[in-house]
Amino acid sequence: MLLKQFVELKMKLYKLFFNSLKMIMLNIIKYKYLFLISYILLYLSIFSPFIFSQGMPVGNDWSFPVFKYQLKNWLIYNLYSWEDYNNFYGQKISFSITLPFQVVGFFLSSIFGLDGSIYLRVLFLFTFILGGYSTYLLFLRFSSKRLFAFIAGLVFTLNPVTFNFILMGWNFSLMSIFSLPLILLFYDEYLESKKNKYLVWMGLIYGILGFVESQSIIHFPIFLSIYFFIKNKIKYSSVKQFIKSMLVILIIGVFLHLSWILLLIFIKDPLISLSVSQYDLSRFTLRFFDFS
Repeated sequence: MLLKQFVELKMKLYKLFFNSLKMIMLNIIKYKYLFLISYILLYLSIFSPFIFSQGMPVGNDWSFPVFKYQLKNWLIYNLYSWEDYNNFYGQKISFSITLPFQVVGFFLSSIFGLDGSIYLRVLFLFTFILGGYSTYLLFLRFSSKRLFAFIAGLVFTLNPVTFNFILMGWNFSLMSIFSLPLILLFYDEYLESKKNKYLVWMGLIYGILGFVESQSIIHFPIFLSIYFFIKNKIKYSSVKQFIKSMLVILIIGVFLHLSWILLLIFIKDPLISLSVSQYDLSRFTLRFFDFS
């Protein structure tokens, strides 16, 4: 009797498992997850020599803390806008643009024992999935065919410029650039629904990911402006809506970086990133200001 009940229970569990598997496969067939999974598998295969390797890449700007104490120091030394430690230019560092990633890295190391080499690989893979899949979703909003939208995501993330950035180790810059389709998606949602929550999300994306790459501080508002006036006719009401949306995004983004922006404005220190500022200004960035 017990054996019969056990067999019946086993058959029910098998049936439940295969029914669940069937539903998952049907959702994949219906394109609900197919292209997201395709992006993940494709990026894993392309970058497998790096993702499945051991250790940390060396050369150019490839530098990332590996051990727990390094992740801790990486966080602590950047909690203050002006560090006591000099950078390799011999000057003080005036701000930290990667603070959210430093916080996450430290807590992942403390709680789960995740070292920096694994964390870097997770961020690297996430960056490409973010760029590819958000581009795919953005093209779908323009009624593109799914295959064409999928190819667009690949073209955006796997172009020659991308590999130049990878060779140089500019991974956070790639993350900033690849977040552009996402912020355009939220902007499109805002324009359709007029819900302010999308502006808040855009401000957070701009403040966290836009500031990681200095040129994106300017590029993001330019792309948002172009996108807005493609979607809307130029008239008083649309211009008013545009100014409101941009002000909210800029205020949230700047608010997240007040710790170093206010110090640059109100405190004069000629030693603050003197060499870095000259280098950045030569690349048409607006990271630093001269109030002399």
